[in-house]
Amino acid sequence: MVAGCFDLLHASHVVFLNKAASLGDLYVSLGADQSIVQQKNKQPTYSQAERKFLLENLRCVKWVDVVNDPSPLGFVEHLGLIRPDIFVINEDGDAPEKRRACVEHGIEYIVFPRDHFLADAPTSSTAIAKGSYIPTRASLCSGFMDNPRFNGATPSGYGHLVVLPIEPFAALRDRSGMASSTIKTVRRFFGCQLPTLYPPDRLAEIIFCLENPPDKRGYISGTLDARGIVGTGANLFRYPANAYFPDRIDVDKSEETLKWLESHLYLKHSWDRPADCVVTVRSDHAQFAPHAEALDQASLDCWKAIQSQDLSGLAAAINVSHRAQCEVVENHCPAPLRGFIDKEAGARAAMIMGAGGGGYVLFIADRIPDAGIPIRIRRPDPCTTTVIP
Repeated sequence: MVAGCFDLLHASHVVFLNKAASLGDLYVSLGADQSIVQQKNKQPTYSQAERKFLLENLRCVKWVDVVNDPSPLGFVEHLGLIRPDIFVINEDGDAPEKRRACVEHGIEYIVFPRDHFLADAPTSSTAIAKGSYIPTRASLCSGFMDNPRFNGATPSGYGHLVVLPIEPFAALRDRSGMASSTIKTVRRFFGCQLPTLYPPDRLAEIIFCLENPPDKRGYISGTLDARGIVGTGANLFRYPANAYFPDRIDVDKSEETLKWLESHLYLKHSWDRPADCVVTVRSDHAQFAPHAEALDQASLDCWKAIQSQDLSGLAAAINVSHRAQCEVVENHCPAPLRGFIDKEAGARAAMIMGAGGGGYVLFIADRIPDAGIPIRIRRPDPCTTTVIP
C-alpha cells in the first residue's frame, strides 16, 4: 500500500507507483481534498473524485480509496482494512509516526528515494504548479547587446553576448534580473513548462511577440531572455546592427565545458530591484560607442576563454563587460550594489543579472562558497552552430 494526495499527477508519480507495484498488488490510500487544504495550505488542483479516477486507470494500480481523516496519519484507517504486507513511502513523506503505525500493525515499512522521470524535472506537484519546469538564464557577458542601441554602435556591425540557459532553482525572485517577466509570459500562455511543438528559434520568436504586443511597444523587451531560456549549453549570440534577433548562435554543449563552468560560477541575491529604480541606457554618453565596442569584444574574449577553460581570461572578459555596462547604463550598479559585490572577497569577477539596480549577481571564483547558489546549465546534444535564416 502507498498513501498520498497525488494532486497534479505527473510522470515521477507514475515512476514511484510502478516501483511500488513491482513488490505486489498495489493499493492506494488517497488523501481527500481536505487533506490538501490542511496539510499543504492550498486548494487541490483536481478534486478527490478526479484524482481517484486518474489513479484507478493506471495499469499498475489495483485499488484506490479516499481516506476520511485529513491528517497525515489518515491512511491508518486503510491499514486495518487492507492489511497490506508492505507500506511504501518516498523519503520526503517518511516520518517516525508513520513508521510506528506500520510497526503496530505488523506491516513492513519501506522508504523509496525521490524518483525522477527526468533527472532535472521537479518531482513535487507544488513545484510544478509554481512553474518550476520553466528554465531561466544567466547573462554571462555583455547582456545589453540584444538592444539595437548597443549592437548598432559597434564598428564591426555586430554585437555579441554570452548567455547560459540554466535550470530553475528554488525561490527564484521576481524583479531580480533572471528573466522572471519572460517566465511569467510563458506561464500565462503555455502553462508550467516550455512547449515542445516548436524549435528553439521559433519558440523564442513567439515568446518575444507575446512579450511585445503592438499596444505595448514603447519599450521593447530584448531577446536575450526569450532565446536564452529555450536553449541549452553555453551560447554566443551574434546580433546584426540594429537587430532584435541574433542571426547566428554558437553553442557549446560539451559536458566537459559545462561542468567546468558550473564549478566556477554561482549566484547571490542582493535585493529585489526597487520599484522606483529607473535603469537608463545612456546612448548620449560621449564614450558610448567605445564602450559598446568593449562590450562586444569582451563577449568574444569570454567565449574564447570558455573554449580553452581559461578561468583568468573568463574573469578578465567579464570584468571588462561589467565596467562598460556600469559606465553607460545609469543605475545599473548603484553604490549599495557595488558594496554588495565588493564584499564577495573570493570572487574573481561579477556580472549583474538583468538591468541592474539590485537582484542577482553572478560571481566567478576558483570555488563555489557554501552561501552561493550553484547553477545547472541546461543540456544536451553535441556542440553545434546554428545559422538562423
